[in-house]
Amino acid sequence: MCKRRSHLLQADSEALCNDWMRALQRTILALHESDEVVEPSRNSANVGVPTVPDAATTFEQIRRVPGNERCADCGSEQPKWVSINLGVVLCIECSGVHRSLGVQTSKVRSLTMDSIDPELRDVLLSLGNSQVNAIFLAHLPDKDVVPQPAFDNSSRQVREAWIKAKYVERRFAISSCERARSSAAVRKEHLTRHRNSTCGAVGPGR
Repeated sequence: MCKRRSHLLQADSEALCNDWMRALQRTILALHESDEVVEPSRNSANVGVPTVPDAATTFEQIRRVPGNERCADCGSEQPKWVSINLGVVLCIECSGVHRSLGVQTSKVRSLTMDSIDPELRDVLLSLGNSQVNAIFLAHLPDKDVVPQPAFDNSSRQVREAWIKAKYVERRFAISSCERARSSAAVRKEHLTRHRNSTCGAVGPGR
C-alpha cells in the first residue's frame, strides 16, 4: 500500500458494494491474523525486534487522526483500542462490546499492546473516527434517537444496543446510492480540476 494515495471504488449495485466491503474486510483480517503482541525487547542491540517505543509512536500517530482523540462510539477520552475492520478507535468498554459482535463485524486490537504493522497503520491513518462516523451516522436524527446513543458513563446494555444498531444493522449509515452519487461528484470535481490545470499550463492563445 502506498502512502498518501487514495483509491476511489464504485459499485454498480448495493449487493456488489456489500461484496466489496466484505472482501476488503476479509483481506485486512487475513493480513493481520497472525499478528503477535508486542513485547519489550530484552536486548536493545537486537535490530528489527518490535519495541515499546515503536508501538508508542504508532499509537501517537493514530491518535492524532481527526476524531481519534475520543472513542468513536461513546466519546470517552483517550481511547486505546481499535477495530481494524471498521477503522475506528475505541475505549475499553466499547471495545468489549465490539469483541462480542464477532470478528466478521469487528476485530479489536490494542493500540498499546498489540503490534500494528505498516500496512494496517496506513489504513488506520487514512480513516479515523470522524470519517467513519460520517458514513455510519450519516442519517442520525437530531433528536429522539432510538436506540439511545452511548456516552462515556453509559451502561453495558446501552452500549450494546447503540453499537449493534450502528454497525450490525447500519441503521443510520449512508446508502449505496448516496455513496455512488458522492463518488460521481468527486470524480467530476477531479476532472474539472484536471481540465483547469491543463488549460492553465497551456496558456491562452495556444
